[in-house]
Amino acid sequence: MLQHKENVIRSVRRAVGRAYADMRWLTEAEAKRANQEREDLLRSLSNRVRYGFADTKIYTGNLSPGCLICGQGYWSCFFINGLCTSNCFYCPQDRGIKSEREARTADVQFRDPHDYVDFLKLLGFKGVGFTGGEPFIVFDKLCSYLERIREEFGQDIYLWVYTNGDLVDREKLRTLKALGLNEIRFNISARNYGLEKVELAIPDIETVTVEIPAIPEDYPVVLEKMARMEKMGVKHLNIHQLNVNEHNYRELARRGYTFLHQHTVAVLESELAALKLIRHALEQDLTLPVNYCCVHYKNVFQRRGDRTRTAGLVKKPFEDLTDTGHIRQLSVRASGNRIEELIAAFRRNHCAEDLWSWEGSELCIHCSLVKFMEGDSDGIVLTYYLPSVSDGKGKCPAAEQFTFRSGKIVALGRVPVLSSRALSDLAVASFRRLCLENQEGQNVYRDFVRDYPLTEKEDRNRMLTEKDALIHAGNLERIESGLPDLF
Repeated sequence: MLQHKENVIRSVRRAVGRAYADMRWLTEAEAKRANQEREDLLRSLSNRVRYGFADTKIYTGNLSPGCLICGQGYWSCFFINGLCTSNCFYCPQDRGIKSEREARTADVQFRDPHDYVDFLKLLGFKGVGFTGGEPFIVFDKLCSYLERIREEFGQDIYLWVYTNGDLVDREKLRTLKALGLNEIRFNISARNYGLEKVELAIPDIETVTVEIPAIPEDYPVVLEKMARMEKMGVKHLNIHQLNVNEHNYRELARRGYTFLHQHTVAVLESELAALKLIRHALEQDLTLPVNYCCVHYKNVFQRRGDRTRTAGLVKKPFEDLTDTGHIRQLSVRASGNRIEELIAAFRRNHCAEDLWSWEGSELCIHCSLVKFMEGDSDGIVLTYYLPSVSDGKGKCPAAEQFTFRSGKIVALGRVPVLSSRALSDLAVASFRRLCLENQEGQNVYRDFVRDYPLTEKEDRNRMLTEKDALIHAGNLERIESGLPDLF
């Protein structure tokens, strides 16, 4: 656990750069108190809340259909524009955008709704959330995309839009209803927590949701608004943890927030405020469903969804898809004679021919074949890839290109994120325990260090290198349950 924390802290320091010194981070003593406070809050919620998606999402009542689609990995977050009518201090979007830009999702831009429909079909999406900027600034463009998607998918896709409400009026709401919009989500924090536009939407849009960041100093205001939301017919209250990036960190630091070491940096006080709002809803017996969407959940499940959809189109039969959505590949680098011997062993055991691939001096094998190399596995190389999707020829070699009806090209490929050197027999056995048998990581790492043969001077360096690879592999293999430690 200590090594994991040290690795995360190093990763955050590299990502944040010189800004790290300007940000307030938890001390060891503060981290102990913060973990205890959160544990006390979670205990006070006890069995009155629901836990979803490996216990990373905490909520009361039911999640909206859009939130379920998001967690299941079938949501396309579609940035239909970049301009906004508000300038919220916490917004992670680029404030330097001064002119309208192309609609986009991931690393792909779209000028034509037909291309976006092709993209949705290619990757198997079941829901689209239109965001910005402020989507109502480009209302005609929003309508054109809604209309085309409904024409193609009918009711087999769930559609919602995010808005601060500034440009919402009854005529636009009725237009969106006629086009088949399922849900509208209002960020009322951008309008001083006014509920007028929310109330305006309730007669026309089937599901009206309030979706706000958990701003610590605004906790009393939200507390006061929750009962009113329920009374007027709001279907869901989604509360997000404040996340940090290069566009908003100065404002968040200026407010004295405490930052957490996570792969996407988050705000401690925001999480505590969100959990207290859930506790209040339970104490007041509110029927309004409250959903806490933390940065850790987004890092794990939203990104896993992106990876898994793309991997389904680029993964080879001899490769595996991990629980985190990464592509795992095992390969053996050996002489031609040795590779022929291995293939003969696989065939004797009636292994399917597509579970290996031989090119030059490298034999790629499915992980299920490792057992046929027992006691003679030295030389296996373990590689993990991040599936990628982008415009044009792509950012990685050997990307597979898909051409849409307009001629637009989208590239799907993979980028290596871990490639070990040739692993020892002990490292391969430890990999099997950790990644294929799902044994406890700390036990595997402890046994690996204990059993590693240290006969030569350089053996210790090799042992440490292989241990680091095993730890990294474990992080790419499976999702740990629950909220992460605060540090």
